[in-house]
Amino acid sequence: MRIDRVEGSFWEPLVLVHSYWNYEGANHAVTRVEIARIEAVLLWQKIFRRGGERWFQRLSLRGVQGKIKFPLDASTGRDTGVPWRERIRVPDPIRLSMPEVIVM
Repeated sequence: MRIDRVEGSFWEPLVLVHSYWNYEGANHAVTRVEIARIEAVLLWQKIFRRGGERWFQRLSLRGVQGKIKFPLDASTGRDTGVPWRERIRVPDPIRLSMPEVIVM
């Protein structure tokens, strides 16, 4: 993960400018997501409280691009006899506690 710039404060939305998120699977396929701007509205006073209070209010994403690179080089020495389509593993989605309505 790389983030070029972080903006915001306790009283303003948290903004990540030009972020790059990478994941490399066991088969060396690389998934890369580039996001021009992420803006999150958080309620900082509730972030460390217990009891399920909502501290995450809104998430906005702008300029999202996804790229996937598949290892097509036969020199990896990993000939398992399984077609490459079956060797590609997609990570399981994660569940986040989000508000019912997300405004974009």
